[in-house]
Amino acid sequence: MKRLQLILLSLALLLGICLPLCVKVAASDAGTHRFVIDNAKLLTQNQAEQLERSAEEISRCQHCDVVILTADGIDGRNPTSYADDYFDRNDYGQGSDRSGILLLLELSEGVRSISTCGFCIDVFPDSEIEALWSRCSAEIQNGRYAEGLQIYLQSVDRMLSNYDASGNRKPNPVRSSVFALGIGLLLGFAPVSALKSQLKSVRSNYSATDYVRAESMHLDVKRDSFLYSNTSYRVLESQRSAPSSGSSTHVSSSGVTHGGGSAKF
Repeated sequence: MKRLQLILLSLALLLGICLPLCVKVAASDAGTHRFVIDNAKLLTQNQAEQLERSAEEISRCQHCDVVILTADGIDGRNPTSYADDYFDRNDYGQGSDRSGILLLLELSEGVRSISTCGFCIDVFPDSEIEALWSRCSAEIQNGRYAEGLQIYLQSVDRMLSNYDASGNRKPNPVRSSVFALGIGLLLGFAPVSALKSQLKSVRSNYSATDYVRAESMHLDVKRDSFLYSNTSYRVLESQRSAPSSGSSTHVSSSGVTHGGGSAKF
């Protein structure tokens, strides 16, 4: 009995020594993979922490890494290449195709760059990237960085919610319901119409001649009188071609295919 107690006590002491070490290692590993990197110091500590929590939650739920990076100078490098390389070299991206999206705000030149990878290349084509930026650009351009970046994260999350973990578009529940309702109405209309037609003993006529007695009405004068005319004018605009909905892609220095690009803000 005493030997058993001694063994249990030894195990408890060993667990007490190892547990803090495990927690420390786990915390260290988690801290090396941040989602909001504010190198330009645009955010307060509280703002950065709130955005970090939001980006981490979106990344976990949407099965792709959503990263925000700010910089005040990138050593004269191309912003698009810088964003791609930062994504690759810091091991961002989830799954075998390393899915993720990174927003770079470069303050010294006033450039924003969005780099996509994996299924995010298809989720965020060029047109969607422009729409995504337009939703948050006003806040960012006016120096309300935390507010603008929060709008950006919400927009990214909303767009990603239309896709599953494999990058396939989820069926639209409203569209599916309308389609099912239409099929149901169509299937029900045919038999009901057939039954309804059997109940009609009188057919409607499209002319009044059947209701007029023969030679009961005589017209002495027949005349057509022109009253007035009305002419309207309308300017026809030339048809504009719709913008491309595809994603322009490029290869980073690591040999990884990325989508997105850069623009002034």
